[in-house]
Amino acid sequence: MVIGQVVGAYGVEGGLVIKPLTDYPDRFQRTRKVVVKRGESVLFETAVSRVKLSPRKVLVWTEAVKDREKALTLVGCEVAVERSQAVPIPEGHYYIFEIVGMRVQTVDGRYVGRVKEVLKLPANDVFVVEGAESRRDILIPAIKQVVTAVDVRGKTMTILPMPGLLEDEQH
Repeated sequence: MVIGQVVGAYGVEGGLVIKPLTDYPDRFQRTRKVVVKRGESVLFETAVSRVKLSPRKVLVWTEAVKDREKALTLVGCEVAVERSQAVPIPEGHYYIFEIVGMRVQTVDGRYVGRVKEVLKLPANDVFVVEGAESRRDILIPAIKQVVTAVDVRGKTMTILPMPGLLEDEQH
């Protein structure tokens, strides 16, 4: 389960600057072990030795990364934890990793595309869907009036498009 992305190095002792990809950045303070991945490839698993929270980033020091040069080679990598370390969330809410990659279809079964990203915006989240019939992305607001069903096991999201949401898709 991905909880962050390495975006830089901090200091000379191998500190990792991590952009949190979780609604609970304080979870890093309770995390004892992380997995560092590049795409689907696991690079290594390591113990967390120290954590410092900032408003938009988290600084993490690990047992496996001891210098700035090594930390810089990890920029772009994802930081993950085992599913068993997931923070419990309320019913009807989903982890970003569960949503990304989902097949999106309309209530009448028309294929729309696949979720490629989740934007965390002040009013509500927005699902960025790679459109099936065009080269543009479709922005789906994560609101109950539009997203009618989410099947995590089946990796499928069903939507009731608002007027104009898929307009360009139909031409």
